[in-house]
Amino acid sequence: MKISEKQRQLNDHLRGRLEMNRSMGSHEIKYEKFVFSVAEQVFSPAVFMGWKYYTPLLAAMNLSGKRFLEIGCGCGFTGLYLAATQNLKQLVLADINSHAVENAKANAKSLGLNTAITFYNSDVFDGIPRAAFDIVYWNHPWEQEIVGYRHQDELEKGLFDGGYAALAKFLEDLGDFMEPSGRAFLGMGTSADLQLFYELCHKHGLHPYEISAPGKKSPGYILYEICKTPSPPPRLFWMLTIFRRKYLQV
Repeated sequence: MKISEKQRQLNDHLRGRLEMNRSMGSHEIKYEKFVFSVAEQVFSPAVFMGWKYYTPLLAAMNLSGKRFLEIGCGCGFTGLYLAATQNLKQLVLADINSHAVENAKANAKSLGLNTAITFYNSDVFDGIPRAAFDIVYWNHPWEQEIVGYRHQDELEKGLFDGGYAALAKFLEDLGDFMEPSGRAFLGMGTSADLQLFYELCHKHGLHPYEISAPGKKSPGYILYEICKTPSPPPRLFWMLTIFRRKYLQV
């Protein structure tokens, strides 16, 4: 699988953002009354800001008493914020980046949360014991790269998914980690290969529904709910999405 010249240029720009992330070293960010530390080699919410769109959308749902699994937790920002504000029954945080897992542990301790929290160093679901969750969430590294792309370091794994291999794994195994009435959410961006995303969902009998913030236009980010319902053919779904975005401005 090749990537377009436009995507290649975007990826080069994003690697510059990664260099900015690396240059910051260890630092802190504050959101509302909460302070989170961000370790070296961990995605910084100060540089990559999709959380500003996804976290409020998740927080607006009724999560009280829910068992919540976050894939790709980074420093733990979203999951720990929800645990602190939404009365979760259980929180499981997982990341392929071992530095991120330790960072999330440190933040959970500093916040003094009462929620039962477990941490796993995991490539998507591979390192997580099978269990049924009410909510599964992943801010997917949606930027496309060539199949078999070799990441420079653990930080890059949070940005590029070559050939969407990790996404395919997520969609294939998702049902093994959800309650029958559970819900799954996937953070994506408008620069993602949405046609390939729809095709992968269709392959696994899944349907992505876009979740919108009331009265707000997406600032380059999309939150999808992934449902087990019949879906239109992927090419038709792709055409409908383009129509909505071009003519309906949603």
